[in-house]
Amino acid sequence: MLLVLNCLVEDESADEFDMAMSILLKNTNCVYQTYRASQTESIADLHRYSHLLISGSEASALDDNSWDELLVTTIDRFITDKKPVLGICYGHQFLARTIVGKECLKKRELPEIGWAKIYNCSNELFRSVNDAVSVVLHYDEVAYLTDDFRIIASSQSCPIHSYQYKDLPVWGIQFHPEYNLELSKEIFELFSKTEPKFDQSFINDLDKESDLENITKVIKNFINVKETGGSR
Repeated sequence: MLLVLNCLVEDESADEFDMAMSILLKNTNCVYQTYRASQTESIADLHRYSHLLISGSEASALDDNSWDELLVTTIDRFITDKKPVLGICYGHQFLARTIVGKECLKKRELPEIGWAKIYNCSNELFRSVNDAVSVVLHYDEVAYLTDDFRIIASSQSCPIHSYQYKDLPVWGIQFHPEYNLELSKEIFELFSKTEPKFDQSFINDLDKESDLENITKVIKNFINVKETGGSR
């Protein structure tokens, strides 16, 4: 069973993520359970779960939040047990922070917002993913990693868009493969009204909607990874 930790704070944003995951996993055989990180103190019987997915968040991975202990405890358990872990955006940053420390993170001068091309996708996580374009939306990013990590994807303005930790089934992705075209348009419309540097930051590398459909394979590849690494 897939354990999903929804780290979004605002109810509307959290609901949008839950809906996006529901749509994405609808036609798979994946059984999953979602917890709101901000509303959960602990998760019983972690051994029941085979995979862990950590969402993005409006919160900064550079800050200390009430759910940090929950995330650290859960991440440590999954890594110790060599079970698959995938961090998305904030989850990608917090996963690296848990392993390396806050010094691996930095805040960008300009946010990376829009539909961006993702390059150098050379890993089992990106199997059958070609001409990768994905939703990007972040102010913080992973800027430094130890030799225990392998960088497996980047964008034009973000060198570490994805990594794998050691040879374990543990990955972080800065981009958002879970959001489709319709939902991402709604998200960008909201940000355009609140982010003063939106026009200066916005990226549009999207040629066709199928590019976003292609990147969803990253999630499907992840849920098809065995607990010991490798594909089923």
